[in-house]
Amino acid sequence: MNVTVRASDLGSFDYCQEKWLAMKQGRVAFTPSPQLEAGARLHRSLDEQFLAEHPHSIDFEEFIKGEQEGNLRPQATRLRFRAQLGDIQLAGIPDELCYNQRGLNIIEDKNSLRAYDGYKNQARFYCLTLQLLYPRLATLNMYSMVRNAASMQILWEEPYTAESRNTVISEIHKLRDILMGFVKPTPCKHLPTCVPRQGDT
Repeated sequence: MNVTVRASDLGSFDYCQEKWLAMKQGRVAFTPSPQLEAGARLHRSLDEQFLAEHPHSIDFEEFIKGEQEGNLRPQATRLRFRAQLGDIQLAGIPDELCYNQRGLNIIEDKNSLRAYDGYKNQARFYCLTLQLLYPRLATLNMYSMVRNAASMQILWEEPYTAESRNTVISEIHKLRDILMGFVKPTPCKHLPTCVPRQGDT
């Protein structure tokens, strides 16, 4: 049985596995927090700015092949990425791709002053997805980055290596196993304010 894991799952999963599963199963409605809504506005603003600076469409295939210095915001150009990892379909949209002298930087924008582990794994997730879709990227230096969307300050970055690939694949497998019912989620650390337990609703 195929399951789909989205990049955004990694952030929710890192905060609370029980709440993440409850939302995936429809037992708890997703309610965006003021911080998430502010983050969405920042993302839209950055996308609009990118489109204003690039009035002509950018061909993604040419962007990937060209390796010319420059940036691309996939959400602004309505790109979607899906790749297969064994029995798991990966889906997501990186916030920004940027080529510079050192290689390809995969940037995850957040309305946060801290790079949580879930955010780091989102950035690694995009590196993995792009390498699965474009094997030639395996020969290119790639970097996972988390950036504050308001200040544009880089909060965290690391080279994408075999170790970071294994780290994110391990997390993806955890999500798959919980979705399939093979293992139970880790009990919530944020009770009583986080999520009702299954059977309590």
